[in-house]
Amino acid sequence: MFTKDEFFNIIANISNLQLRVLRKYYNNKFDNNLDTKKLDTKIRAYFKAFHYKSEKEKIQRKELFSILDRTSDIVEFLKTTNPNLTIPPYEDMNNRDTYKCNSMHIKPSHISDDLKSTIDILLNSEYFSNLLIASNGEFTKEILVKTKPTTNNIYEKTDFTYSKYLQRILDIKLDDYTKRYHPRVVFKNKNPKAIELFKRLFSTKVYDNLKDIAQIYYEEETKIHSGIYESTTSIFEKCNTNTSFKTFIFL
Repeated sequence: MFTKDEFFNIIANISNLQLRVLRKYYNNKFDNNLDTKKLDTKIRAYFKAFHYKSEKEKIQRKELFSILDRTSDIVEFLKTTNPNLTIPPYEDMNNRDTYKCNSMHIKPSHISDDLKSTIDILLNSEYFSNLLIASNGEFTKEILVKTKPTTNNIYEKTDFTYSKYLQRILDIKLDDYTKRYHPRVVFKNKNPKAIELFKRLFSTKVYDNLKDIAQIYYEEETKIHSGIYESTTSIFEKCNTNTSFKTFIFL
């Protein structure tokens, strides 16, 4: 049996452990018996892996390891150690790569002036104007600029405005109403009635300007969903910015 203080310390110290420690302990464990040897190994490795940076954290580490080093029984350690000492220090993430955004964007180099005019015509029509609703609630086209570091800590800005709006047009919600003229039905499924209506609504010139890149877009979309992507030949490029930052700057 444990005393009240010992029971409190056990619960608090286990609560301070990160889930990855408990996962490692329970990996390939199929019974309810306490494996003190395995638990001891995982907990000691866990504390040794931390980076104690500040003076306060270094004092905490010294006191923690003085107790850990002279205690051979891990259960004894858990029930007698002050839980304030087992609180993990702030993780600086210096041994990890930050997560990158894997969204795919059409390369701006594929957006010609004729294609920009075509995108403007579609956005200004009643059929696609809802895509213009900006963050302030107004119907206006937002400038979408991606900023990424290059060499020597120089940041490069690339305008993805028309690329992003083209993707929004090609990926607009498909429902019973939009399927009559939806670009996916027109350029991927090549439905004759949808093609005819699209030309009548937006003109044959708009259809011709959009046809090539729309067909390539849907073809590559299918390949990417199957895991096939070649950056040098694709019309897409990965966003590849850190997910902790905004992908785009809205100007």
